[in-house]
Amino acid sequence: MCQVAAIGQKNPKENEISNLLKIPIGSGITGRVAETLQPVIVDDLKNDDRYIIDLKAARSEICVPLIIDDNIIGVIDCEDPCTGYFGQKHLELLTTVCALTSSKLALLNKDKVLRRNERNYRAIVEDQTEMISRHATDGRRTFANNSYCRFHGKTREQLLGKSAYEEMPADDLKRLMVLYKTLTPENPTGTFEVLFLGPDGNTNWQRWTKRAIFDENFQVQEYQAVGHDITKNKRAEIGRLKALEEAETANKTKSQFLATMNHELRTPLNTIFGFSDVMSNEYPGPLGNPKYVEYAQDICLSGEYLLSLVNDLLDISRIEKGQIPLMMEDIFIDELIDESLNLVKEKAINSGVSLLINIPVNMPFVRADRRALFQIIINLLSIALK
Repeated sequence: MCQVAAIGQKNPKENEISNLLKIPIGSGITGRVAETLQPVIVDDLKNDDRYIIDLKAARSEICVPLIIDDNIIGVIDCEDPCTGYFGQKHLELLTTVCALTSSKLALLNKDKVLRRNERNYRAIVEDQTEMISRHATDGRRTFANNSYCRFHGKTREQLLGKSAYEEMPADDLKRLMVLYKTLTPENPTGTFEVLFLGPDGNTNWQRWTKRAIFDENFQVQEYQAVGHDITKNKRAEIGRLKALEEAETANKTKSQFLATMNHELRTPLNTIFGFSDVMSNEYPGPLGNPKYVEYAQDICLSGEYLLSLVNDLLDISRIEKGQIPLMMEDIFIDELIDESLNLVKEKAINSGVSLLINIPVNMPFVRADRRALFQIIINLLSIALK
């Protein structure tokens, strides 16, 4: 402990205490009082080995602790040159003085903490990019942070005391009043979105979190509003919805196109497929050259393949979802390869590419979808010929 105030011989001169003492807790009479938190009266200091002589030896002493919330903050100590000077009345008086002093110091400390907290709170609020304001139940503003002032293009003095409702569109004000009626002590917050034209003439959006401030009687005293700009989010959402709408329109257009294409392709394909089948089977009579029969069979096979692709296009929705049904059957792979080669052999000859078949004898059948496997082989051959 260190002496901070004195009256009498040690009265400070030019704010300096004569013979400034520093006494550890537990040492001396004052240190012992600070340790035990109990007041003490010493009638004869000569008979007390705890006594520490100051400027001049005293004969009697009284010491009372200063306590705040069960914590020692100091002591008040009085000395006198006469033995047995201090009595019960002195103890009661000094105890009262200590109690009043402790209470005053506690209030000062709490006030200091409150001021520090308020400074910190204001610093935090003022540094926020969100707009923060408070207003009374009649709309009069009681607080506005810097962001709120910047948005409105006014000083704090121009905003405080003025109604937050006066420039609000009637529909928005009506929605706000409905929201306020739903706020309770158990559920004091709600969100509120507004749309307005910015300085550039573009539409902007804000989202506000409204909080009702209740008193001890559960009556609304103020409303606090914290707002931030959500224009980017709203525009992104509008863009997403527009893109979705365009995608749906494109999908409908695609479906219409495929339906039209199906009709336009299926008619000539059926004709090609029918005549090639008639020619390959020589229903009217012999074609006169075996090669013509072979060519007709190739035309028929190609027609069947192209017709299967058209059928797939008709079910485009299931293609996109990967849900095309597979018709599983036992297939001899060598036969399927022969059919595939027949479709590309002319292109291979024209490209100067030789096609060699090397299929093991007695190769087992493959269980697969014939059309899908046939398409895979055709695609591989087409890529190879490129």
